[in-house]
Amino acid sequence: MMARRSGRPRRLRLRSSGGGDLEAADLKLLAAGNFAGVWGRVVRAFKEDADPMATGVVRPRLRALLRREAGRWRAAGEPDPVLVPIPMAAVRRRQRGFNPPEVLAEGLAREFGWPCRSRALRRVRYRRPLRGLSAAERRREMEGAFAVDDRLDLEGRAAILIDDVVTTGSTLREAARTLRSAGVPVTRAFCLARTPRRRASRPASRVFES
Repeated sequence: MMARRSGRPRRLRLRSSGGGDLEAADLKLLAAGNFAGVWGRVVRAFKEDADPMATGVVRPRLRALLRREAGRWRAAGEPDPVLVPIPMAAVRRRQRGFNPPEVLAEGLAREFGWPCRSRALRRVRYRRPLRGLSAAERRREMEGAFAVDDRLDLEGRAAILIDDVVTTGSTLREAARTLRSAGVPVTRAFCLARTPRRRASRPASRVFES
């Protein structure tokens, strides 16, 4: 049985680290679980190999989370969204052979009947992997890392960002900022797992500033 602490869906809200309009910069992140324990090992296996077996384990859980949320925004009269996966640097894609968020987004789009724009964003700057970097270093690495496809047309729909593992949220915030700068509304993101924060001296908050 999957450990509760690593398997429970997580609701988080990522806020802009700058001094701008925080309300407009809010990005609601929903994670299928923590990047720890059994779920963490399952997600890591998926990230390393797009084998149908691994995909068949992780995608249903993300699908269930997305379906539940979709019921809420449909009840509020919101139109169906467009799924936009976080792009991978070309050199990393060649090394890995596939982009995990793209595999997730395209599969979910087929199941829900929603459009998916795998090329809506492209990675235009990459210097080094983010692993091991501090939150501040991650923010600096991601500044200006994405560009929007000049032909992008979401027909007035909002975009939902899809990622595999989120640590500080720097990548998602920059992706959202890039899309918003092109006039695309984006207020939600979904991922397979969120890297747990180290325990602090005060109770953990559902709002993360990084």
